[in-house]
Amino acid sequence: MRSISKFIAAWTVAALFVNPIFAADKSTSAVNDGTFATECSKMHLQLSIPQFIRSVHQTLASQKDFSPENPIINETLGPFVRLLIAIHDQEWASELTKNPLLSTALEELPGLCGRAEYAMEQFWCRYFLRQKSLTIDSLKEFWYFDNYRDLVRSEIELLDDDLTSDSHIMKLGSGPLPMTALLFAIEKPDLRITCVDRDRTACTLSTALIHRLGLADRINVIHGNAEKQDFRPNDVVIRASLLRSPGLYKALAQRKIQALLVRDAEGVFEFCYRPSALPAGYSAHRRTFTCGTINFTHLFK
Repeated sequence: MRSISKFIAAWTVAALFVNPIFAADKSTSAVNDGTFATECSKMHLQLSIPQFIRSVHQTLASQKDFSPENPIINETLGPFVRLLIAIHDQEWASELTKNPLLSTALEELPGLCGRAEYAMEQFWCRYFLRQKSLTIDSLKEFWYFDNYRDLVRSEIELLDDDLTSDSHIMKLGSGPLPMTALLFAIEKPDLRITCVDRDRTACTLSTALIHRLGLADRINVIHGNAEKQDFRPNDVVIRASLLRSPGLYKALAQRKIQALLVRDAEGVFEFCYRPSALPAGYSAHRRTFTCGTINFTHLFK
């Protein structure tokens, strides 16, 4: 388990937002007593974090522009995400989702974060499309490139024998910046990939980016409902965390889909994403583990 000292630094920015005294009070003997200072810091964290999460919720709920062009979004979500990553493996942190003072935040924050994620993807896709010399390496500028790459590599390991040169990936809920599809194409050059999204703007932007990167012969984009696609039994389906499609699992079972990846969130990350419904009629085989990423992935067969 990560020691408390390793996430004190990650908390400092958020703590300043909540209580400047936390950073300023360094004159007592606690500074010279490492154990006592650590325990006091831990207690302060546990008391201040609910207040901070409520502040994040209130700030986001008051915004109309959720794009990175709004500095309030960046100033709010940056410390918030860093804090959740820093504390997610602490035993006491798992109780935060049960805190009655945070029930409204737990219900509403995932929707607000989803709006910010969509706006961020639009922002970055348009940024890439404006570049005169766009290459695959250009994608590394994206703030969460490493997180996506690590998650995709973990998913490839999960799939193991289910992923062959004949496999076809169906990414449902691909968004304006189709990082999953792009990274699967980079990691597995023989794969064919189809992106599906019901938002027309997302499809227009992602199609343009795929063409600019020279991957249009391997990645296709469909504007439509995830449940109504022409699935084939050998398709490997990836369900995005933000996708809400109540009839999807029934449609996949009827089409006899054999391998299904479901992106999910647990613990404190449920303040960012609602936990995914799990598919009836499928058995859980393996999963990735959260390590510097907010999402993890179930493999169902």
